Amino acid sequence: MFMKKVLTFCALVITISLCATEPIKGSVGLGLGIPYGFMGMNMDYYLNQYAALTAGVGSTNIAGIGFSVGTKYYFVDDTKSFRPRLTAMAGINGALKKEIFDNEVTGSSEDLIKETFPGVSLGLGALITWGENKQQGLDFDVFYICSSGIYDRISNLRDHGYDIKKPGRISISFGYRYQF
Repeated sequence: MFMKKVLTFCALVITISLCATEPIKGSVGLGLGIPYGFMGMNMDYYLNQYAALTAGVGSTNIAGIGFSVGTKYYFVDDTKSFRPRLTAMAGINGALKKEIFDNEVTGSSEDLIKETFPGVSLGLGALITWGENKQQGLDFDVFYICSSGIYDRISNLRDHGYDIKKPGRISISFGYRYQF
């Protein structure tokens, strides 16, 4: 049900953007968090001054490659320096690294689990730009992790007697952005 709402939000942003006649711009950013594949790079393709498609790739630093794709909807136009927004992302939003000593769980006497988990995340954040053409800026978002396989995996490991703390559902991201 929730996934249906996220897909409806993405379709609405794309539909609104197709009605606009604004010039198309893009941006690239480096940062930390879900939009950056945890630690990496993110690119935006602006459909108009209010909507953008976004994709990121990076390293989870503990379990391999992270990635994300989604949409951003800005509440104010691109002439403003402070641009609050809503973001919907799908991709890697959880990573796990744990030493395991149990034949029943892993099939070996000693193993190191390194896993990434996909899911859907919704964020509220802002882009703050500066300069004559507002080409440079900082991104900041607070994401709610709506779904992720990490919660089921940790429950499974806990059922087998492992003491693993469940991560929270709130994630913060920030980064530097250059618009062109």
